Amino acid sequence: MIEINLLPEGLRKKDNKINLLSELPIKRSAVIVVAIFFGLQILATVGAFSVSARLKWMKTETVKLQEMNKEILAEKALTGFVQKKIEKANVAIGRPFLWSSLLNALSDSITKGVWLTNFSIINDGKIKQLKLDGSLVGRGEETALAGKFIKELKSNPLFSELFSEIELAAMRQKRIKEFDVYDFVILCNFKKGKL
Repeated sequence: MIEINLLPEGLRKKDNKINLLSELPIKRSAVIVVAIFFGLQILATVGAFSVSARLKWMKTETVKLQEMNKEILAEKALTGFVQKKIEKANVAIGRPFLWSSLLNALSDSITKGVWLTNFSIINDGKIKQLKLDGSLVGRGEETALAGKFIKELKSNPLFSELFSEIELAAMRQKRIKEFDVYDFVILCNFKKGKL
């Protein structure tokens, strides 16, 4: 039921109840509280989006760094492999001579009637030597053939570069059928640092 009081304000009945809330600015307070609440909600939402965007960025950066790390490790492994090859090449280059060039020089120095049967390296700690064993076959010219062979060795540029001394160490005679054969030993002393 609806009551309508048409009496003027002064003649109307007054309630005995006191309305304490009527004096408080409820509307303004409610609006401020709601505005603060929505403001905090917006700040929290923006902060959450910011944190989530930062996390995504950090994850992508982490993935990029992991890929770069894989590439760096692959490059490092390749660099190590190349470094080992370079070290092997330096060892090969650092040799004072190549055995193939020594054999070639020895072959070029062999004269008629000279047969090499063996060659070896002697290293007694003080002196390093190349020992040449062989045989001479000639009709009375065996000692001359030995001298000529030693002269050829001394005149060879590689032998003169590698060896400080080339000398006949021993010579023994033996007879095979009707030929006199002389077995010889020639010692070639390596210069320091050449072997």
